[in-house]
Amino acid sequence: MCIRLCFNWWEGREYFIKEFFISRKRQNQGAGSTFLALINNILSTEEIRHITLATEKTVPAYQFYQKNGFSVLKDSVYLVKRVPE
Repeated sequence: MCIRLCFNWWEGREYFIKEFFISRKRQNQGAGSTFLALINNILSTEEIRHITLATEKTVPAYQFYQKNGFSVLKDSVYLVKRVPE
């Protein structure tokens, strides 16, 4: 399952993956990589310039995304602020 959003960005359109997951039963069988390859092919025909997402460095998804061509942006950060209770 993939929940995504498309945005206009200064370099062109951007496809932001909000949530992406593969059933535990299907993980490590190539389903996620196949999905990303298919999405990449579709997006290239729709003038989408970038696929972006956020993940944590401590979860297996971090290596999965790197294996599938994603890289850490050296000039960008993902910021968070706790809302006081």
